[in-house]
Amino acid sequence: MLNLGESIKQVNKDIAKLKESMKRHEGRDDETANKFKSKLASMEDHLNELKKSEVTIESEQRHRNNKKKLAIF
Repeated sequence: MLNLGESIKQVNKDIAKLKESMKRHEGRDDETANKFKSKLASMEDHLNELKKSEVTIESEQRHRNNKKKLAIF
């Protein structure tokens, strides 16, 4: 869970850097700007996958905690 959170933070930083680079090249070099756009889309997809994994893990942890509480009685 901790590694997943760190990965999400890193991907967010990378996305910010890509957006900044894309803005720099947008008016000058269309080919490079398009490459940044495709990289950005790929990174955003990766971020969404990480967030889905985080939600899945959190729900599994809640489920296990609830099950443990019920098992005590």
